[in-house]
Amino acid sequence: MATGVDLGQISKLFNPNAIAQELEQSKPVESFFKDHFFTDRKNHPFSYVGTNIVTKILQSMAMILPGGMPEGMRKKAMKNIRISPDPVGGKLEFNAEEVLQIIEAGGQTLQQWRSEVIEDAKKNVAFTVENMSRKSISGKLEWNARGASGITEKEELYDFSSFIDLKASLGWKAATKLSAVVKTLDEMWKVLELRGVIANTVDVLASSTMFYAVLDLINIKSKNDVLGAVYDGAKGAIVIGKYTIWNEDGAYNDAGTAQTAGVAVATDQVQMIANTNSKLRYLKQGNFTVGFNSAPFILIPEITQGGNMLTLWIYSKPVPIFDPISTIKGKDGV
Repeated sequence: MATGVDLGQISKLFNPNAIAQELEQSKPVESFFKDHFFTDRKNHPFSYVGTNIVTKILQSMAMILPGGMPEGMRKKAMKNIRISPDPVGGKLEFNAEEVLQIIEAGGQTLQQWRSEVIEDAKKNVAFTVENMSRKSISGKLEWNARGASGITEKEELYDFSSFIDLKASLGWKAATKLSAVVKTLDEMWKVLELRGVIANTVDVLASSTMFYAVLDLINIKSKNDVLGAVYDGAKGAIVIGKYTIWNEDGAYNDAGTAQTAGVAVATDQVQMIANTNSKLRYLKQGNFTVGFNSAPFILIPEITQGGNMLTLWIYSKPVPIFDPISTIKGKDGV
């Protein structure tokens, strides 16, 4: 009969190697923004990362005459920002009697419990990352920070919002032809193309007012319309040539808020995102219990409430760095 469990035993169950093995065997948590715009996802070897991994503008190179000097590339790129954020964190709590009986049973019972705990932590981290990803497409990422007395401030990771162009007067809601919509999309795409953005398909996030305005045009279009616009019910998107228009405003929840905290794409606005160079990095972190690790998250055990509870602290350092070069916004009004 087990008489007690020390932190060493618990730590072995949830050490970084054990978590990594579970993550390799489990199914990834799917989410639209993370999976669509942050496909470059890696564990980062340092506790900081620079925004220059995404903020680069391509330039055409001039011929160099004898005696001439090549021009420095990417001189128009934004200032590099070194991001070294505090971790996001949460906790999972378990009754001592429950944990003791599970450990005493061992075998498949213990393995299943550990897998469920790691899965729970994984889903909480994934939900946080998805919301951070949604918020980041505005070009600015700041996140609620919790101090000893609760949520006390916002921690800003970066702000490139002033570099994202805005095309006014799209006129989608008043349009009577799909060609008017395509014309403005082509004009927005041209801006990105001149920056060196290359893409065969282009995503357009639209507020509901803009999305349904285009959907109405599809419903009344002439049978002789050669634009080939279709509504893809399976994806919930409108496809017009290389443009895919999503009914998606990027609504997000900040940490510590139960309701929607905001939207990335405002009412009567759209945001074009093409061949994004955006990247998601999980920064290195750790402490004396688990060491220093590059991983999506770590779990740190603590026996609390006089030995009656086991608390597993979840810590993660996700940094979704959105590429402001490959995006442009548009709005219906002036």
